[in-house]
Amino acid sequence: MKNKKYWPSSNDPVWLEEGYRINESVFCETFISTHKIVFCNGFFFTEDGRVTDEMPLRSTIYAELKDYASNNVARKVGRQHSGPAETLRPGG
Repeated sequence: MKNKKYWPSSNDPVWLEEGYRINESVFCETFISTHKIVFCNGFFFTEDGRVTDEMPLRSTIYAELKDYASNNVARKVGRQHSGPAETLRPGG
């Protein structure tokens, strides 16, 4: 049986590899730059100031990933101490 070669679409996000694998590092870099978020002294900051409630941030991450991830997206994004929201932190 032949393996089908994946040809990226111009509609694919830059962080999507081979049409199904999410490169978390690239996703985080892209997310931080497009949403204008910085991480400093243990906290996220937006143009509106310090992020004190991370649930809206987690919801935004979930919305961006849900069409591309197939397994446990809500659980991974919603975890208290890991997942993409935690990965946005340097060293996360």
